[in-house]
Amino acid sequence: EIDRLMRLDNRSADQVERCIKWSQQHPFWKTVILSPAKLRAKYDQMRLQAEAERRNRSAQGITEFLRGES
Repeated sequence: EIDRLMRLDNRSADQVERCIKWSQQHPFWKTVILSPAKLRAKYDQMRLQAEAERRNRSAQGITEFLRGES
């Protein structure tokens, strides 16, 4: 499945590694991603969630900065 994720889905080794690391640190995804098949099946969903969480943290940091909280 890792080979298919890279070869057929055009994911780099770095992207796959980052996705695995992110998923295993996430409270929800670490209980879901227990096999390469599940990683491949949920890759796009996790990528979108990771991007949304990153944007949310960034926006929250800017808001706190503007309020003088950080």
